[in-house]
Amino acid sequence: MTTNKTIVLYDVTKDIVLGKEQKTLKILKDVSLEAYKGEFLSIVGPSGSGKTSLLHCMSGLAKPTQGSVEILGSNPYQLSSSKISELRRTKIGFIFQSYNLVAALPAFENIVLPLRLAKKKVDKKKVYSLLEQLNFKASANSYVDSLSGGEQQKIAIARVLVSDCQIVFADEPTGALDSASGKMVYDLLKYLTERGVSVVMVTHDIEMASATDRALIMRDGQLVDTIIQPKDAQLFEALNGNKRR
Repeated sequence: MTTNKTIVLYDVTKDIVLGKEQKTLKILKDVSLEAYKGEFLSIVGPSGSGKTSLLHCMSGLAKPTQGSVEILGSNPYQLSSSKISELRRTKIGFIFQSYNLVAALPAFENIVLPLRLAKKKVDKKKVYSLLEQLNFKASANSYVDSLSGGEQQKIAIARVLVSDCQIVFADEPTGALDSASGKMVYDLLKYLTERGVSVVMVTHDIEMASATDRALIMRDGQLVDTIIQPKDAQLFEALNGNKRR
């Protein structure tokens, strides 16, 4: 039986231990959710609410203390290291706040690195067309450590967009970009969902979140609300701790 579910979380809790006193802090508390093929899902909430921790648990980057995670029908925390590496290379794309680029490689090679690792064909024309769409101003032969934060973010985004992944996890993908470039990134991520890709995005940008299919509202490590086809006013109300009418 086929399913459109790409990600399933059930009662996920994440604890961290702090300081010499070994004090346990719950950064996620009993979070359950599902994401679907072709869905654009946003995660919003105040700083420290657990948004990035949730993204890391649901993407296979941080094992939850309790609860279960399924990505495309598999629990990533039960896979061997080779199988989880293969899943990340072939099925999942990541856009990080820290970019996670390879300083020793030029921009072009950073973009196509996942394709080379997966032994997939590199379409140079597609890469250059994408850089043009992203309004990338530097040379594709420039080394990434010579680029501004905004240009590095465009490289990180292009790296995901050229791959044929089924899920994209994005942590503040427009944080280092101007509004025009941010709109381009949104349009490209939206285009991916139209091709059946699931996009899960952490964002502080209410305008961008209001253009997604569903918004998850986080507060104090808990999923406190889910808004389908969110509007700006609904998000502001939810983020201010008010009950929606």
